[in-house]
Amino acid sequence: MKMRLFSALATLQGDAGRLFVVNSLTAMSYSLIMPIMSYFLIKHLQTPPSYIGIYTIATALSGILFSQLLGNLLDRGKPGLPLFTAAMVSALLAGVAFANATNFWQALLAGIVLMGFASASFPLLLAMIRNYADNSGKNSLAINSQMRCGVSLVWIIGPTMAFTTVDLLGFSANFYLSALLCLLVIVMAWTCLPSLTMVKKPDAVEQPKGTLSLQLWLLGAVMMMGNLANTLYLTALPLYLTEELALPVSLPGMLMGLTAGLEIPIMLLVPRWAARFGQYRIFAIGFGFALLFYAGLQIAESPLHLFVLQAFNAIYFGIFAGLGISLIQDAASTRLGFASAFYTNTMRTGMMCGTALAGLLAQFWSFKQALLGSVVATLLAIGVMSCIVWLRRRSSNDNNPMQDQTTDVDAIGSPAQ
Repeated sequence: MKMRLFSALATLQGDAGRLFVVNSLTAMSYSLIMPIMSYFLIKHLQTPPSYIGIYTIATALSGILFSQLLGNLLDRGKPGLPLFTAAMVSALLAGVAFANATNFWQALLAGIVLMGFASASFPLLLAMIRNYADNSGKNSLAINSQMRCGVSLVWIIGPTMAFTTVDLLGFSANFYLSALLCLLVIVMAWTCLPSLTMVKKPDAVEQPKGTLSLQLWLLGAVMMMGNLANTLYLTALPLYLTEELALPVSLPGMLMGLTAGLEIPIMLLVPRWAARFGQYRIFAIGFGFALLFYAGLQIAESPLHLFVLQAFNAIYFGIFAGLGISLIQDAASTRLGFASAFYTNTMRTGMMCGTALAGLLAQFWSFKQALLGSVVATLLAIGVMSCIVWLRRRSSNDNNPMQDQTTDVDAIGSPAQ
């Protein structure tokens, strides 16, 4: 297993290595802002707790709009690097704005205008990374998984760094640190990366906007429900453990850190598993582990049980995060800008719905019941995945009625290219 992980990381050389660094530093700049925003709004700006929901929903909707807008520009042949730079400049300005905000409405305006535009940097990067993989002949699934590993690694370090900086130096210092990282990303993008321009497909083969496949929309629903389940868990778990089970306050952070560390090798192994067993089959198996994990939370009441369960969570999220973007991009391969924005927006929608639903379930029932919502969301995702598998089987049978058994298996999950 160790040798396989090292060989996967060894491919990150040249342009791939530079993309990995830029992708990871971009994620780091966000990891210094996103985890502390609710704390910043409550403690520093003295806003009511309900305002957190206003901020979260408003910035999420803004991010969805800007991501699709810039993704469409990318598909029309606009250079990716200038668009990405514009998004990072917006992130830099957002850090400066938050550092100087004195009331909620200033923070909200910065979130909607600046962070909303800045959030388009992620789908732009995803599209450019896929475009690089296709043009260089590299395994796109392996590249996407490796890039996602960098994000997971950063999210082990970033939140801890953010809260430590706030504790020692204050909120402004932390936001300025994020802005400084954004500046570093901008400089590196222009000096170290190739000219990452999306090449517009010829009109004869370009997929019309009105003919996006049913499979793409169903995959989007799966991604949304998968992230909804994960967000319900991340939102409700800390309060469930500390308020209802009276466990130590430090435990939720330890559990989340363990999961983030364990999911990294899973992501690196996903391309091998997908090539052997099929992408869709592995993706469906991942949701099986999710169901085991979320159901297990309903009976686990000791720290030992919770730590053991994180192995199931790591397998699930490692597959979900490592494979999801590739499935979406493959389903709309002629519109990578749209596909990448669609992916991030389904994840963002799941996060938005999960946060709101966690509060509602906890208010009317309990935090344990909120965690039960993750089980329901996972079951729905499994149901939709079953529909996708059935559609792929039917499509494969219609296209080639005489296909052999091997081809039929491949219809369930095509190996990574």
